[in-house]
Amino acid sequence: MDSTYTVKGIKSFKGMEGLGFNATLYRDGRKVAFVTDEARGGCFRYDWVDEAEEALLDAYVKTQPPVECDVARHWGMSMDTDLFLAILVSEAETQTKMKRVARKQTLFRVKGDKPGEYRTLSRPYENQTKAYLAKVYGDHLEEVFNEKA
Repeated sequence: MDSTYTVKGIKSFKGMEGLGFNATLYRDGRKVAFVTDEARGGCFRYDWVDEAEEALLDAYVKTQPPVECDVARHWGMSMDTDLFLAILVSEAETQTKMKRVARKQTLFRVKGDKPGEYRTLSRPYENQTKAYLAKVYGDHLEEVFNEKA
């Protein structure tokens, strides 16, 4: 069975070289480390609950596919533990922002939209909104973020 890594309690701050963060890293729902990016240009700092977790994370990261983004390709970056954590933090922060927007707007995707890209409808998601989207987009409606938020 594959492990599932998540981050919680993310706190972002301005550092010497951009934005930094600290967060708690979980594996399969259990706390394994407190992670800090001090935004000083160096590696992340990990405070492990159990040192054996470091080897488990390193092994897991090696099984991950190559990074598919322009920045990573430009700088010749390959997947490593720090990059894996940065991606987890970024995805968690994006989900938090989207949930905030979804309180007052409807976020949805239509077949053919770019991955990770959502359209917005400036009204809360309710039965009338659901009916409107079904009428306008029909079978082309791929996902409504508000339904899973």
